Amino acid sequence: MDRVNFADRLMAVIDKVGTPLCAGLDPVLERLPSPIVDRAFARRSGPRAAADALGQFCLRVMDALEGMVPAVKLQSACFELYGRHGVAVLEKLVREARRRGFLVLGDVKRGDIGATAEHYASAYLGGPETAPGRCTAGFGMDAITVNPYLGPEAVQPFVRACERFGAGIFVVVLSSNPGAELFQRGPGRALFERVAVEVDRWGADLVGQCGYSSIGAVVGATRATEAAGLRRLMPRTPFLLPGVGAQGGEIESLAPVFDRDGRGGLVTVSRSLIYAHESRPGVRMEAAVRQVARRLVDQLDSVREQRRGKRSGSKPAARGRAR
Repeated sequence: MDRVNFADRLMAVIDKVGTPLCAGLDPVLERLPSPIVDRAFARRSGPRAAADALGQFCLRVMDALEGMVPAVKLQSACFELYGRHGVAVLEKLVREARRRGFLVLGDVKRGDIGATAEHYASAYLGGPETAPGRCTAGFGMDAITVNPYLGPEAVQPFVRACERFGAGIFVVVLSSNPGAELFQRGPGRALFERVAVEVDRWGADLVGQCGYSSIGAVVGATRATEAAGLRRLMPRTPFLLPGVGAQGGEIESLAPVFDRDGRGGLVTVSRSLIYAHESRPGVRMEAAVRQVARRLVDQLDSVREQRRGKRSGSKPAARGRAR
């Protein structure tokens, strides 16, 4: 694992690629192109074939987006569903994504305390260690999502891991699902605002040269009306913004998240991006994914230019490798 501050690495790769778009890899077997599934089950059977199909699908999505987006977010549950075979595929995808230059985010939302939290932190954020008493073989992800519901004890082991491994976390502050209202709001100051204050405090000692911390926040893109207030509470916190597309979030509403340099947010899009082939019959899967990605990048360009105070509407430069 690279020990450079995660926020610095995140901002550097966003600047290099030119967009803060993250591809959410949440593969579901029933929605994969049939040729991928058929080939996997022609060679093997059961959970191993299903896991292989997921892996091949994700590799092809990464083929389509290499050099075009800075990061991928792997939903661990999609792979854990198939037991050891799925976990093996997840490990392979982490290695492949990092080899291709993507930052790798693990959507795991762990939130336990004590030794259990320390084990989770090392498992996902650490790499292989063979020193006496430290015989571990972590996934080596760049960052993961963390649930703070159990309080500071559920987050501090991950904060320490960020410092140790040069990694990052995104703490769930205000999620995109409708049912979140039940707990994340309440009488008096909303719970999500109280969590935001703590996230800013937890990240104070891990602010990089870019001005942002390695301790980020998950803020649903469907919660645009609260975004400006959360940005004031967490001025140095990078926001991971899920919910664009299938959940109804709109990129155009996310302008308050970004600073005057167009930085501060990482917009993650999953189903509407990776299943682009479903709405484009006859178009090769990779081409369909790139078409949707270009549209999303254009929308993000417009929002970020708006924040920079420049005239938007100029044609963005081509991104990614030629196909």
